[in-house]
Amino acid sequence: MINNGSDWTRNDYWSGPLPFTVDGKDKGLRIADLNNDGFPDFIRGKSGLEKA
Repeated sequence: MINNGSDWTRNDYWSGPLPFTVDGKDKGLRIADLNNDGFPDFIRGKSGLEKA
């Protein structure tokens, strides 16, 4: 489903900006309304440490 600004429209060809899973493994992507504006936000969890 895609929000067209006033309603939701079905679209079977749309895919998210990042995959939710890869080879059956959870990639840490979630959808929730974090800032309470009524629109879904993408949240991406990350594990491990990055080297500077």
